[in-house]
Amino acid sequence: MLLYVLALLTFLIFTVLFYRKPKVETYVLFVIYALPFLDLKIIPVYLGYLRVFDAITLVGFIFLFKEFIFFSRPLKYSGYFILGLLFFILSVISGLNAEFGFSNYFFYYPIITVFIFLRFLFISFENNFDHWKIINAFKTAYIFALFFMTLQFMFGLKFTLTPDIGVNVFNEDTGVTRYQGIFGDSQLNGQFLAMGSFMFLLFQQNISLQKKYLNYCGFTLGVVYLILAGSRSAVGGFLVGLLLLFLLSNLRVKVYGLVLGFIAIASLFLFAPDNAIFSRSGNLSNDLDFRQSIWEETIIIIENHPFLGVGLGNFQEFTSKYNQDLYLEIAPGEFLFFTQPENGYLKILAEHGIIAFALFSLFFIIPFLNVTKGIFFSSVNKKTYFLIAALCSWLVAFNTVYTLTDYRILLLIALILFFTIVVFSKEDRILNETL
Repeated sequence: MLLYVLALLTFLIFTVLFYRKPKVETYVLFVIYALPFLDLKIIPVYLGYLRVFDAITLVGFIFLFKEFIFFSRPLKYSGYFILGLLFFILSVISGLNAEFGFSNYFFYYPIITVFIFLRFLFISFENNFDHWKIINAFKTAYIFALFFMTLQFMFGLKFTLTPDIGVNVFNEDTGVTRYQGIFGDSQLNGQFLAMGSFMFLLFQQNISLQKKYLNYCGFTLGVVYLILAGSRSAVGGFLVGLLLLFLLSNLRVKVYGLVLGFIAIASLFLFAPDNAIFSRSGNLSNDLDFRQSIWEETIIIIENHPFLGVGLGNFQEFTSKYNQDLYLEIAPGEFLFFTQPENGYLKILAEHGIIAFALFSLFFIIPFLNVTKGIFFSSVNKKTYFLIAALCSWLVAFNTVYTLTDYRILLLIALILFFTIVVFSKEDRILNETL
């Protein structure tokens, strides 16, 4: 009940602020500042299921409809708009074709609401809104997430923003704790912390030295809390992002990076040998075997439904009927069928089919190709490397868990993609600034 009150309070704060200043920028900034609370439920599943982000986006869409449909200049990035539209159409066709249809219709909400958010975000850029306010707003939300996690250390794992805590958060046999932070699962928390930490490496060059150090401290704290989250896949993704930055940096930065990296790893082994990441290293082979068994079953589902999949949100219903080996015994005699196959890419393939999966992949492949082209054949804003590193960290971790059902992860990915795409557009004003 307390979480529903918190969700309604968040929505009421937005309505007050929006009533006083009904502008696109008000909506965009509130979404970023209130990011930790956007996945809270206002209406439970059995009554229709509505989350905070759904509600405030609906309000914004209704009262800013004129701005939403008005184009002051030819539509830029129309290719991405077409990709998103085709993905939505294929998702709907998949649902119509699926045996279980739209039984979990609320999984379609994010496709629409995130598109509305991106449209308003683009309008704010067209209105010459200071993009640094958006970046700083995210940093504030990220710091709050770290603060909340600190309170979790003090008051225990039951201090949470979600009533559903993942089964992997605390292991009673080993006593290992993997802190879930503002999420219900430590793997989601790890992905958020890994991606968000790179955002602190984005700052204006003309800010004071003190503010630069504060940004570096934010990055460092993010890394420390990432370790405490205990998600191996998130840490692995973060290291891939760091490796990318290392390869693209100059020699002096590489030397400093090697020294600091060695000190950091040595410190972890000396002072935190029982961390959730290191203490589970011996189970790596067993975990891989466990996941492989799920992946093999999922691949069979994909082969049987290659083009349209089994329908968005229908993985659990489908496996509980046709693949009854895909369950987890969470207590003696209590079984839970998997909602996802422990692999984000396989879930998209299984639920959407290969065509929609190809469209989804293009949202990442095209920006990455533009980065590569800029590095080798023209010029590129080097600060954008941090955005690509953040995306890489998530793409690696996504290989072990599907996390796009959570608005906080989904919106962060959308925000990073948007900045990446806009920065690499030579027609956009941001390219001429120091990002």
